[in-house]
Amino acid sequence: DPPGWPNLNRATGRVYLAKTNRIRASVPFTGSLNVIGIEVGRSSSNNGNGSQLYLGQENNIFTDSIGVAMEKETGCLMEFNPLFTDGTAYIRGADGSSRVNLFTIGDGEGNSGTTSCNGTVDFSGGTVDVLVDQMTIGRASSNTGGTGNSRGTLTLGAGVIDVNNL
Repeated sequence: DPPGWPNLNRATGRVYLAKTNRIRASVPFTGSLNVIGIEVGRSSSNNGNGSQLYLGQENNIFTDSIGVAMEKETGCLMEFNPLFTDGTAYIRGADGSSRVNLFTIGDGEGNSGTTSCNGTVDFSGGTVDVLVDQMTIGRASSNTGGTGNSRGTLTLGAGVIDVNNL
């Protein structure tokens, strides 16, 4: 959990973005997974009911980090809202031109116990232009003592996801 924030237990959220969006989540990325610019689902104690982020038709997202389904969250989703057609997403770092430092999907982090997380990023409903430095998809926790199983799914329809380190 972010420093100074309480433990998030069974967190659940659903966000539908407007038709046209320009989002800047400027949180300096220090390499710590504790501070993520845009998070879609994170519970360090118990899983909630999954969180979803539905993109609009035109999306410009500027952030240094994105996390979908972190620690013990399952059923987390980021996709284009099916009510819109021909959606676009332009995703860059917080400055608007550099790479997103980290984009992680289904990341168990360093959580302990029976950590299982399951996240999906489905860009098949539109066209994307994404620059990322480091992308992690389906990473098990380094401290799991139970039978945890972390999974991440990334689906690309049209466009480009340019990643330095996968």
